[in-house]
Amino acid sequence: MRLAEHLDLRPGRGVLLPAEAEAQLLPGGTLSRQVARLCAGVEPALADLLGQRRPPVPARAPGWTLLTEGEHPLWPALALSDPPPLSPAQSRAVADFLAAGPPLPPSGVAPPALRRAAEAGRTGEDGTWGEVLTRQLSTGVSRALLGSWGLLSACVGLAGTRAAQGHLGEALSADPGLCERPKALAEAALWAGLFPLHGGLPTPSRPAMQALAGALRGFEGRAPQPWPEPAELLACLASGLPGWDRPALERAAAELTAGRGASGQDPTVGVRLSGAPGAVAYWLRRRGEVWLLAFPGGEARAWVWQRP
Repeated sequence: MRLAEHLDLRPGRGVLLPAEAEAQLLPGGTLSRQVARLCAGVEPALADLLGQRRPPVPARAPGWTLLTEGEHPLWPALALSDPPPLSPAQSRAVADFLAAGPPLPPSGVAPPALRRAAEAGRTGEDGTWGEVLTRQLSTGVSRALLGSWGLLSACVGLAGTRAAQGHLGEALSADPGLCERPKALAEAALWAGLFPLHGGLPTPSRPAMQALAGALRGFEGRAPQPWPEPAELLACLASGLPGWDRPALERAAAELTAGRGASGQDPTVGVRLSGAPGAVAYWLRRRGEVWLLAFPGGEARAWVWQRP
């Protein structure tokens, strides 16, 4: 079974299968193995995209894998030899565990380690194999961006992370063949991870994507400027929010000046002014400063002022 053809399949009940048996039954690997192999291939490609050091040589592949119902005709017989079979939720938890590339002892991963992962899945997340893959890739992108995210982490929050996962899921649905091209999948995963900055713009050229990701590192450490005059503040907002009419800009300027987020939003944890494609902007209040972060057309701009 090829992962690219079964992204919409939900993992069913599962059994743990030794690598030797996997090689005989499924030369291409179980779906779980394919997800783990793909995540391992995307990680160095993502590091190259971001100009980061490649991760060390990955640990040896686990000596056990997960075989789920429907992947092979012998599954019922294997389930009888390893009772009780894992529930679908437990199967998803084990698939996540294997895809995360856990550190392995010299003897490989023992079944008890996978059983503990299965126990964690008694109330695990629902989802398809595509969602298992998306979740793991999104986690990898978030980890890779951690050193660059800075103040944006206060603005993006959990909603932004979920939106990024949804964006990557759409990319995989549109082109399942990404599962067979780790470098292209790394680009798709990175652009999806940057969704809270661009709001859903089409995937750009590689240099443009790298420029947006790299610009994040330049936001910290800026010296605050005096609070701008109304006309200057409007000009900053207009440059960061293309297409906004004057009344909308004036409302946003009043919000920043008052230091209060609309609808009771707390500006100390970030307020999103806009999430439209190519016109994303956030602002937040930090100590005696007000930050305005805007991403017009996939570029990155930031202003920092003394609070009025």
